[in-house]
Amino acid sequence: MKTHAYLMVLLVFILAQCPYDSIFAQGSGAGAKKNYKPIWLSDCEKQLEEFKKEIEVDPVQNVLPLWGKALRDEGYSLPLPFGVGASFIAMNQTNTIADFKLLVDGELLPYDLRVYNAQSTDINYTFRPDIWVLPFLNVYGVLGYTQGSIQPNIIVPGIQADLPVLGPVDIVKPFEINKKIEYKGTTYGAGATASGGFKSYFFIVDYNYTLSDMDVIPQTVHAQTLSTRVGVSLDALNTIGKGTFWIGAMYLQINQKVSEIINMAETDPEIAAILGDEIGYEMELGVKEPLNYLVGGSWQMNPRMNLMIEAGVGDRSQIMVGFDFRF
Repeated sequence: MKTHAYLMVLLVFILAQCPYDSIFAQGSGAGAKKNYKPIWLSDCEKQLEEFKKEIEVDPVQNVLPLWGKALRDEGYSLPLPFGVGASFIAMNQTNTIADFKLLVDGELLPYDLRVYNAQSTDINYTFRPDIWVLPFLNVYGVLGYTQGSIQPNIIVPGIQADLPVLGPVDIVKPFEINKKIEYKGTTYGAGATASGGFKSYFFIVDYNYTLSDMDVIPQTVHAQTLSTRVGVSLDALNTIGKGTFWIGAMYLQINQKVSEIINMAETDPEIAAILGDEIGYEMELGVKEPLNYLVGGSWQMNPRMNLMIEAGVGDRSQIMVGFDFRF
């Protein structure tokens, strides 16, 4: 039915894209660490220290991070200043829609659209260049591609018109929508990571701002993410490289207003004859639970290459695998 197709066009915008770059914040390392000394997983500390000296890599320049050379000379451990990374992320979360209104004859009218358990599943591929500008501050850019689907369970109330002589007449009868909707698009943005450590332990605080352009939504979706991690460095003689383990939390904020005007004369002439040639809508998009919890780890095969994995638990669940190359 044309009417149902028209409402499906409206309801397809129940999208709340997640900024995936914060999940990749650990890739650039943990910043300057004083008296760096990982927890040893063997009793051969001296042999391992000699092995490390053989594979030490000098940065391509000593300008960045600022004061980096002086800190290295004082015994601080710093990651190499430049990096490029790639990651794969799979995510599932519950989305929300609120304050839905129809625009009829230039007037916004509240519309009781009821959305239950609008679960979305996303797969994201991200490219992320970064620079350590200060020993404790890393800045980065994000460019990603997202594809996913959402399975809404929506109850759409009917629409009535008060016609002369006839009185109230049903234009649209109540119905349900639970069809899976697929989407794809690009995500881009920037962020900053503050981090540091002492001996075996480190902390990371990451903030980023991203924009997502999806093929089924007229406006760009804006999102902000704040995440924190605390962790420990690990090392062993019988393996190549060193590892880290961390726990943390991530807060995602999406309060996106979406609006559009639809030409009903082309979409459904019967409704256009009663309500007018153009009908608009306005609504707020968001996520059900902005906070979830993180657990992850990384393995630095050498000072240039780092492999990461991280999982998120809560209403928003995710799994990330990433690789970072530094120079």
